[in-house]
Amino acid sequence: MQYDTLVIVEEDLIVHRHAVNVIARSVQEYVNDKEVGLISSIDVDNSVFGMHRLRWEAVRADMLDYFGVIKGGNYADIDLPPLVDKVRALFREKGHDPVELSQDQFLVKSLRKFLEAKFNGMEIVHDLRHKAEHLQYMGALMAQSLRDGAE
Repeated sequence: MQYDTLVIVEEDLIVHRHAVNVIARSVQEYVNDKEVGLISSIDVDNSVFGMHRLRWEAVRADMLDYFGVIKGGNYADIDLPPLVDKVRALFREKGHDPVELSQDQFLVKSLRKFLEAKFNGMEIVHDLRHKAEHLQYMGALMAQSLRDGAE
């Protein structure tokens, strides 16, 4: 990855025009926070999220394994044989509970495993909606983005 920040927006979502800026700035704000693996503005199942290059590099090999397993299959059939069996086997091989088999869940579980090993069990998904100080920070970023967009 050539950039320091990766922001993922599902192709079927409509987001506020400043959402990507808010996520990108938040990723940079928390890059050195060992409790944060990714920043999510909605939730991990309905995704607009961002992560720093260092986090991506930590889980890249696992994600390539996941993509290798689903390659050539119909992702819409992830809960049907034979794809479901292959994906569950990969989850187990990596030490993940194979309950939800989506690529988003695989990413989150891989990040959690990496950060638990590196930082002794810290939480990785820092959903900005759930803490007042983060909402205040997001509001300030959004206001700044709106001011920047007006110039």
